[in-house]
Amino acid sequence: WHDETLYCIATMMQDAAEAKYGQIDSNSASAGSSSSSPSGRGQGEGSSGSNSSPSGRGKGEGLSKTSSKPPTEKEREAARRAEQERLAARAKAFKEILPYWQEPYLKARSGSLPYFKQMLKDYPETPRREEALYLSAVILFEVEQWRASADTFEIVLQQYPRSRFLGDVHVKLIDITLEHLFDLAEAHKHAIVANQWLIDLGKKSAHAASKQKKSKKDKPLWAVFTTPYENDMKRVKYDVYLRAGLVAYLQKKYDQAIKHFEAAKPFEPPRDFEVIVGHIPTGMERVIDAAKNKKQLTPAEVLVGNQKVALMLQLADIYKTAGSWDKAISLCGEVFEAPAKLVSPQQRSWSHFVRAGSYFRIPQCADAIPEYQAAHKACPKAPWASQALFYMGTTTSSFLQDKEAAANIYKQVVKKYPNSNYAPKASYLVGVCLENLKEWKKAKVAFEDYVKKYPDSRWVVEVEREHFRNIAKQLASKPNTKGK
Repeated sequence: WHDETLYCIATMMQDAAEAKYGQIDSNSASAGSSSSSPSGRGQGEGSSGSNSSPSGRGKGEGLSKTSSKPPTEKEREAARRAEQERLAARAKAFKEILPYWQEPYLKARSGSLPYFKQMLKDYPETPRREEALYLSAVILFEVEQWRASADTFEIVLQQYPRSRFLGDVHVKLIDITLEHLFDLAEAHKHAIVANQWLIDLGKKSAHAASKQKKSKKDKPLWAVFTTPYENDMKRVKYDVYLRAGLVAYLQKKYDQAIKHFEAAKPFEPPRDFEVIVGHIPTGMERVIDAAKNKKQLTPAEVLVGNQKVALMLQLADIYKTAGSWDKAISLCGEVFEAPAKLVSPQQRSWSHFVRAGSYFRIPQCADAIPEYQAAHKACPKAPWASQALFYMGTTTSSFLQDKEAAANIYKQVVKKYPNSNYAPKASYLVGVCLENLKEWKKAKVAFEDYVKKYPDSRWVVEVEREHFRNIAKQLASKPNTKGK
């Protein structure tokens, strides 16, 4: 009975950890969890359509189902700002408490691992072997011992082909190899095996259904193959098909990627918000659209150099496009942890740029500003450098409300990148910021400089009709004001 004793000690330690700290969300324990895949919650940066928060609580165009009449634009803006502030406060609070909750939990749970190992070593024929192997692999996954976790999951897969944990085993193996070991070839191998497992499972289920009618007390046939998702085969299918699609997309096998993504779509978890007006594409829809257009989300300059680093950033771009901004931030963090000599200036710059955009969407705008600055500094000659500097200016202006600092940043965009797509608007916004500061003469000079440099720009008419008129009025009525 000693094998059972060791099993009881190990599982009691796990239960005690969960009772004391609460069951950990696998997304916070590791970026590679199945729950953190692109599920389409929220709208990607720069996308069109209705506005939505990353948590999925937004209502399309700011309208809720119970609205008696359409809100005004002012009410919409107030609602958006309130939601952004709420989410920022929530994200900040969670970020602060996470170490106090996550680390003790993982330490307490990992304490059970030696007992599982002793049990497997001393009692290799124990009937608890399958479960002990699986739980050992899960704990190793949680404490980020990726190779040891993958090897243990492989043992479960090979020795217990009818294990009730197989669904989670397949998903975790793809996650580990793709998002932690960054081995696309190995992830491809596991994706093929997982996809074939689902096909075989479907055939067996169909065969059994044609042979006999199950009684109410009978378990469904697939229960012997299931996962700890509480027999949720819809979730298993979604996780496997989605990951197979990601692998195919990264290999530029776009037709295969679309096939897998379309297979996952019927099982996509429902959104926790309802769109009333307009259309907010799901994360799945945005990724499918990229595959259909054979669109590479990552710039070619970033794909040159260390291939593991390039894969990290490709994955980050996919998750950012899908609206899984926390995942994108985490994957970019992997780049900063890699040896400096392995990361090119373009790759480092892009990782900062993607993190900045993801922070902006969470929204944690205060964290986005230094990331945009770092993106520009890491590689000033990168094609996106002017964009990073421009976004740094817009975020400084809108979030920090520091018009003076924003004006200085916009001036840098015009000076360093006069021919970029962002230079005309940056030049225009210099004048806008100075006008907001009531620096009337400086604003006038800035607008004159804008009109002279970019006479065909879209805001020239507005400057001539509105801004010059307002400045002239202010200078005439208040000759002794600041800026004379």
